[in-house]
Amino acid sequence: MKIYASKNLGKLYYLVKDADVIETIVREGRIKVTDVPEKGYSGGGKHNFVSLLRSLDHGGRNSSKWVYGIQLDGTALSDRYKIVSYSSAGIGFKGKSSAFRVNYLAEYDNGDLVLKIASRPAIKIPQYVYDEIEQAIINNADGANDLNRLEIGHNLSKRNGRAAVTRYLYRVQHGGLRLNEATLSPSAIAYLSKHTCMNETEERIWVIDENVQYINIKGLVTGYAEPEGDDTIENMIENKLIPKKNILHYRPW
Repeated sequence: MKIYASKNLGKLYYLVKDADVIETIVREGRIKVTDVPEKGYSGGGKHNFVSLLRSLDHGGRNSSKWVYGIQLDGTALSDRYKIVSYSSAGIGFKGKSSAFRVNYLAEYDNGDLVLKIASRPAIKIPQYVYDEIEQAIINNADGANDLNRLEIGHNLSKRNGRAAVTRYLYRVQHGGLRLNEATLSPSAIAYLSKHTCMNETEERIWVIDENVQYINIKGLVTGYAEPEGDDTIENMIENKLIPKKNILHYRPW
């Protein structure tokens, strides 16, 4: 691949589901590119890639699929490959396939308006977004099958120093109302899709040569990452399966 001028990217993270993959990556000093090409490369066409994160506080990350990670020297990596920011803003809100479903919507006595989407952290939202979602819930705008599991509460007990004046809660893990073009205005979708806790934003290394199956990260691993309360990586270091480096413990969503 071509060599490009480096950028000051700082730390980057590469996540996998199984810890034994971390051992393989560190031992071989390389990361396998994706098997399924995607669109998004500025030069057009579909290409394979490697996806990296700037932070583990990342809205689009599936916490059951991406668990253990390595920390990389992003600036040094950009000496070897062109690294570009990639965002899927708005894609997840498309029609009946929208992945954004409401867990709860709440107005608190301190003025906070909060939206919790399934598999994502709760976020504060502006009044107009709250109003649109509230009206869509009341109207059951997308014909949600889980309407019978919707609980509407008023003047609830205080938790963490605040009390919900009104709360719409779907008692189902995958959420109730879908947020899409049928339930929200373009401005509300634009707000949510650009929110750092909603939008999938990543750093990508696009691999244009279809014969290239790996990127070289030898000498660039600066640490590891694992969920809080998980000592899998620590045990791997203790058993000398991987070199000793700093471990970042993050809180899964």
